[in-house]
Amino acid sequence: MSKLEFYGIRGKFKEIIKSYLTNRYQRVSITSNNSCLSSSSEWRKVRCGVPQGSILGPLLFLLYINDLARVFGNNHKPVLFAGDTSLIVSHLNHTDFSNDITSAFNQLNKWFAANLLSLNLEKNSICTVYDKKNTHVNEISISYNNTFILNTSNTKFLGLVTANSLSWKDHITQYLN
Repeated sequence: MSKLEFYGIRGKFKEIIKSYLTNRYQRVSITSNNSCLSSSSEWRKVRCGVPQGSILGPLLFLLYINDLARVFGNNHKPVLFAGDTSLIVSHLNHTDFSNDITSAFNQLNKWFAANLLSLNLEKNSICTVYDKKNTHVNEISISYNNTFILNTSNTKFLGLVTANSLSWKDHITQYLN
């Protein structure tokens, strides 16, 4: 609600959105296709979030994460698309790059924690892109809560498989198989 206020949403419209988001309950129901058995959890109050599949959901989500880009410095370029966040960090010096990426990752985690979100560390990876003249790339080691972020030679970025050498081979190969 404070982010709505920050973006100038006040008065009756803010109250309508507040009433839409508060006093909601949810439960999980499981029904077996093979038998007549079904089970449901207890109803629980929803403490935060937006109803999935709602018309207002995408707009409220974008308002919620809109300030994420302000967290980073000039060497960090966040790319936000729907629920995916990619962070592009560039530096010519390996040591400075390692320090920058570690700092950016810590800033990202701080922002997520302050906004009641969490990173799925199993879905995170580091793909260090290099110049074709420099085929030797030192791996970056970043950890958070004793979990190391996986170093990969390619990554999916907005649906495109991008290799650390900027080759299209991996992207093309996925469609040939």
